[in-house]
Amino acid sequence: MAGIFGFFGGAADKASKPAYSFETLQHLCTRLQSIVQEEQSNRENREEILVEVIRQITEALIWGEQNGHEPNFFDFFCEKNILADFVRILGLDRISKGVKLQLLQTLSMLIQNIRRDTSLYYLFSNNYVNQLIATQFDWGDEEILSYYISFLKSLALRLNAETITFFFNERLEQFPLYIEAIRFFGHRDQMVRTAIRNLTLQVYNVKDESMQRFVLKRSWRTYFVHLACHLRELWFKLDAARERCAAGGSENDRRALQEVNEQQNDLLMYISDVLSMEEVALREALAERVLQY
Repeated sequence: MAGIFGFFGGAADKASKPAYSFETLQHLCTRLQSIVQEEQSNRENREEILVEVIRQITEALIWGEQNGHEPNFFDFFCEKNILADFVRILGLDRISKGVKLQLLQTLSMLIQNIRRDTSLYYLFSNNYVNQLIATQFDWGDEEILSYYISFLKSLALRLNAETITFFFNERLEQFPLYIEAIRFFGHRDQMVRTAIRNLTLQVYNVKDESMQRFVLKRSWRTYFVHLACHLRELWFKLDAARERCAAGGSENDRRALQEVNEQQNDLLMYISDVLSMEEVALREALAERVLQY
């Protein structure tokens, strides 16, 4: 696929030139913008090329970071507003799953590998990342959900008292990273549940009073209620599973008992983590909801 862009020559060229040059990145970004502006004809071929261009832009930017070229490479990425193109691509009619996966992977990799604070702040500015967080994908597609959760995890790892301002809008009372994440708190996939619970703990640890007030209010109204009800439901299931096993249940009954027991243990450990945090009001709100429901 790389050959269609004419970026790489033979072995002699590879030996004398870097894997990615600044000119290569310029060409890739220009190609990306031209693809976005093309008509919808020949969609399959266009989207195959689009995935490859996005992938190579990602590799070029990370290569620049790792080889000391990040100012030129990433400054050009910012100058051409390529992140806005990524958001625009996700908004195209009937965009393919492959393109969505590549964009989510690209953003996760960039967030994880960027070293300069100024570059990171650019990624988080202009509300582009929040738009991507709020994008409604096909949550029934496990692969898309997996990439999306990885994207959220990469963002959560960058949360601190400085970066929280890019995610939380106090005036509008909007915090999509937290609000969109907690919808998956009880997902059937253990890895998804674990990722979301770790994300919330990272949010709770950020020292920002206005954000903490928002999280406390929203969690007390909905999230902690759902947690408490979910715990109660797990206990009902646990009792029913134990009764079936005590009555000489099948192997499936024993597996079901083990699974629900592991789920309630994981949830209790998470609740214990929240109750061990410094934020007194948050601890009290969760305790109140668990006791109430």
